[in-house]
Amino acid sequence: MVRRCRACGLLLILLAGATAQAADLLPSWNEGKAKRAILAFVAAATDPASPQRIAPEDRIAAFDQDGTLWVEHPFYAQAMFAIDQVRSLAAQHPAWKAERPFATVLGGDAAALATLSETDWHKRGGKPVLMREPSVFFIDDHAGKPVGIHLFIGKRPAAAFGNADGDAEMLQWTQAGPGLRLRLLVHHDDAAREFAYGPAGGMPDTKVGTFSTGLLDQATHDGWLVVSIKRDWRRVFPFEEAATGSARPARRP
Repeated sequence: MVRRCRACGLLLILLAGATAQAADLLPSWNEGKAKRAILAFVAAATDPASPQRIAPEDRIAAFDQDGTLWVEHPFYAQAMFAIDQVRSLAAQHPAWKAERPFATVLGGDAAALATLSETDWHKRGGKPVLMREPSVFFIDDHAGKPVGIHLFIGKRPAAAFGNADGDAEMLQWTQAGPGLRLRLLVHHDDAAREFAYGPAGGMPDTKVGTFSTGLLDQATHDGWLVVSIKRDWRRVFPFEEAATGSARPARRP
């Protein structure tokens, strides 16, 4: 799987203290409200003369992973790694052809793969493993995200990036702080270059990375920046051609 680069690039910009007066800092983005808002935030946060300047030690950005920094459809990136591992090791384990969940993975049926449980994904060769259960500590979703940020970073982020209902509390936590703040949600609305899902904006419904109409309403009410992959991103993956006017490539299977 190919990790998206524009959000990671913004984090590096924040950490390095670059300003928006330099060359195009977001070349994978189309010109528009979203790009202008991000660049304006970075400029105000890093300009020594800006009344909204954020001290370097407080230039903290929190990012959701699945669906924000990398893809989550048709499967999570972690799941794709597990699938590749099962396929590469199948020759050493002939019994897997008749044993669930391995048989499901080897069969290549995407619909069947979607039915696998978390227990199925955790299975590896019948050997006992030591695992940290999320219930012991905290669940890194919804209200658990601010808990994790506070526990591991100890500061409220100046910027937060997400893409689903489970990221709402992280953006609320970020917004509640004083001074300059940036809250951003990625809306997967490009069925040609990636996968479209919502159901906000009339996109297909999904149980993975749900972006509900309620979340879209909250974003509108609270002034969160909603980024349209279809409209705002000139390039989604590095393998796409970035030349203006070139045909948009079909998504990879």
